[in-house]
Amino acid sequence: MNSLVAYDNFYPGTWFDESRLHPFSIRLDSFERVFDRDSATHYGQALDFTADVTTQEGADGEPQSDELKVNHPLTLGGARVFLVGNGYAPVVTIRDGEGEVAFSGPVISRPDDQVYTSMAVIKAPDAQPEQLGFVGLFLPTAHEAEDGGPAISVDPELYNPQLQLNSYYGDLGLDEGIPQNVYVLDTDSLEVLNSREVDAGGIVLDPGETQELPEGMGSITFEEVQDYIAIDIHYNPAQGGVLVFALIALGGLILSLFLRRRRAWVTVETTEAGRTLVRYGLLSRGEDFRLRDENIALRDQLESRWPVRAPEKED
Repeated sequence: MNSLVAYDNFYPGTWFDESRLHPFSIRLDSFERVFDRDSATHYGQALDFTADVTTQEGADGEPQSDELKVNHPLTLGGARVFLVGNGYAPVVTIRDGEGEVAFSGPVISRPDDQVYTSMAVIKAPDAQPEQLGFVGLFLPTAHEAEDGGPAISVDPELYNPQLQLNSYYGDLGLDEGIPQNVYVLDTDSLEVLNSREVDAGGIVLDPGETQELPEGMGSITFEEVQDYIAIDIHYNPAQGGVLVFALIALGGLILSLFLRRRRAWVTVETTEAGRTLVRYGLLSRGEDFRLRDENIALRDQLESRWPVRAPEKED
């Protein structure tokens, strides 16, 4: 897992070297969401998330069972693994117009609100005779609107999961080799198959249901719902050194608060008589009873360099 192709976003440091990535893997076994079911004002608010995962360090490492929670990261290969998000992944199977499976697997849906109304995008570039694309919503607890409008989600739990999609066919643009956002479907150059604005209507599926696509373009089946988690992995090998230097700087700052700063001025000049005249002064910031001792020490140093001699008597 710990390789560049495994990351959605990767932000390397200045001296990053891919060969220094320590191999490890993490697999989600189960995920538990806890929502408020007692409060009248915060009903349905998220209280806790717990991910049971299996981790393995290195290719020959022993798999271990771990628990990953918000603000309780795991440490793998020197890296810190943080739980930063979660959602639902509806599992769908798409068959094309020739009856072949063009896509099958979980689809990551992105939650947009507290009741997990989630955006879902599906692309099937291998479909024949035309490529297929789907975009719509996944609703964990679908509730039909009283005015006949589209259903909405009223709870984040999977009480009545429903998949609502529009379908399109045409060139998805994936064959041109230009990178695309997997969470966005560009429909400008696609033809509509299913939508509330056409006679065929939109696609509305409950788990286990299948709907045929218009014009013999195939079918889509909503199999089940799986959980997924979003994680951040942080690795900063220099943070120990930064901590040491920060502590040294802090120690120097604290030490400076308890040390009295003293200044000394010294001037040296030669008189017309050829003698050396030394003047000096000392200044302390605030009261400092040690200034007298500093004066004596400085005078001793100056006298060792320029000894004091009594003036010669004239005849």
